Amino acid sequence: TNNSTTTLLGTSTVDVPRIGATSISRDYDFVPYPSTALAVGVRQQLYDFGRVAAERLSADLTTAVERLRASASALEVDLSVKQGYYAVLAAEAIAEASRAAFVRASSHREQARANVRSGLRPAIELTRAEADLGRYEAATMRARAGVHVARANLAALVGVDDDELGAAAAPTGEGPLPPIESLVARAEGTPGVREGRARVEAQRAETRRLEAQTRPTFWATASASGRGGGAPAANGPTVAG
Repeated sequence: TNNSTTTLLGTSTVDVPRIGATSISRDYDFVPYPSTALAVGVRQQLYDFGRVAAERLSADLTTAVERLRASASALEVDLSVKQGYYAVLAAEAIAEASRAAFVRASSHREQARANVRSGLRPAIELTRAEADLGRYEAATMRARAGVHVARANLAALVGVDDDELGAAAAPTGEGPLPPIESLVARAEGTPGVREGRARVEAQRAETRRLEAQTRPTFWATASASGRGGGAPAANGPTVAG
């Protein structure tokens, strides 16, 4: 302990720059002097020139972006369900039209067969009618398959456990389309557009947050320390304890 340095507390939590000292003598002295140190510190940030506010604003804008993104995703899901719903209606309408065409072709085939048997028409008429009937039958089968595919797609979009889901009601008639200007103005308020604008503002806030990292910070610190034991005082009497 033949030195004039002090006992230091090696932590940045408590500000204790100096605790006691030891005496200085001409000769080396290896006699140990046990000592204890107890310190309590308090640190409070006073002003950071808007650094925390910039970080909070950046986080708030990022939250707004995610909220708008969720709204846009919900609209996309709604659009997909509506598309699947009307796809089922369209597939059923096509299947019904194909079935009606098959029925008419079947009647035409029977008429052609009767005409050929009576000699009013050549045999080629019956062959042509049977070919048309086969073509309409194939179209009917494709239309029925399209109905199953559309129903399965709608079931997957809605998220039901059934393999297929049908559309119960027919679509209602819609009026004429509104002007394109009104549609563009309405699109400005959609979640997708608002998400893009919020993303720009969030990026600007992030830039301001990064710029704020270079600003200084004012701190108020205080510490109280006590020392017991140690080497004899350099001069004067040694105080007990």
